[in-house]
Amino acid sequence: MSLDTGDIHRTRTAIETAVDVIVEFWPGSAAPPPQPGAKTRTVPASKPPMPVHALNARDAAWRDLRSWAQFVMGERDLTVGPRTTDGPDLALFLARHADWLARHEVGRYCEAELHRHARTLRDLATGSYTRRFPVGACPEPVIDDAGVEVGRCPGSLFALMRREDAAEALLPKVVRCDADREHVWSPSQWHALGKRLGHIETGRMTSYTYRTG
Repeated sequence: MSLDTGDIHRTRTAIETAVDVIVEFWPGSAAPPPQPGAKTRTVPASKPPMPVHALNARDAAWRDLRSWAQFVMGERDLTVGPRTTDGPDLALFLARHADWLARHEVGRYCEAELHRHARTLRDLATGSYTRRFPVGACPEPVIDDAGVEVGRCPGSLFALMRREDAAEALLPKVVRCDADREHVWSPSQWHALGKRLGHIETGRMTSYTYRTG
């Protein structure tokens, strides 16, 4: 697959930006502010618990970072890898190879995964939570270099609702594909999206709120 200079620059910049966010918020994501209504328990101060949602998010990020680092090392036949296997060091290793990744056919997938984990870690560390509600399979086509439709996007659609929106009983701000960041629909486009999917439960989306007690 041929990539133009603009695509390479955008992907490289996006990878580097995501890495910066991951490194900055990785420590804080281990002890995020409590979610409204979440259960708490008293434990010795010397061993604070890590909330399950934070543990799962950090584990998912770490596994993907390690996988991409192993991919880079294998493809480039490198003998020197990340300084340690900690999340920030794995991310910094990928940043050092961002230009190579941006030129590779899988660079966009790496960028998308890093962006997703960066956003999750940032939200964990700052207490700005987002809930995802499944909508359906992404209806967008996959187009090859010749402009021919070769299939359907393998991604799934999710409606994203931030805590601030739920508190005001607002609709989710966006429906987004988890495989391609360019597949996104605003509320004004949901009617058309619903026709393509055959359904879209917008009423169900408004029923989800964050408990405050």
